[in-house]
Amino acid sequence: MDQTIETGEFVAHSQAASGNGIPLSEIWWVARRRLGWSIDFAAREIGVSTLHLDYLESGIRTPGPELMDRMAAAYGVEVDRLEARVRNERIPPRYDSDTGTVWLGWLPVVTKGFDNGQILNAVAATIRTMRSLEDDQPVFLRDADLEILAPLLDFEDRQLGQRLATFLRLADEEVEELVERMEQAVR
Repeated sequence: MDQTIETGEFVAHSQAASGNGIPLSEIWWVARRRLGWSIDFAAREIGVSTLHLDYLESGIRTPGPELMDRMAAAYGVEVDRLEARVRNERIPPRYDSDTGTVWLGWLPVVTKGFDNGQILNAVAATIRTMRSLEDDQPVFLRDADLEILAPLLDFEDRQLGQRLATFLRLADEEVEELVERMEQAVR
């Protein structure tokens, strides 16, 4: 994909094979990074939660007209150029049992032959990359993620809760809730 991003007024150009141009979520991510803003700072400037902005930049959610106007104003992006953009369709996570690979969006996480700690570390790193999260920010798993991951984890592991807290940066009560959700996913 050939991309050109100019400073000053934001201009995005793409010659993608599909002809659809740069996905809207990528425009938000690139625009924020161009300004040198952290996701936390940008979320405050726009007036949304960090998680919501993460979802917008990951293509999980698409902004409505009012939010698109606020984001465009904050980032210096021309709204007229955005309205024609194709919205990202979220790619659900999937598991390839032949290779032992979990696919989170377009990113693979090999799980075959690995223990809970290795799997959770790789999943957390992958999701942080996808969502532009800092290393110390918590990773919250969606139900679709849990349906794929829970069957791959060893619930007999006495350190599972500690591993979840360590790699996903979750508080104790969040770990308890997550373990319950995981157990429900494997039933």
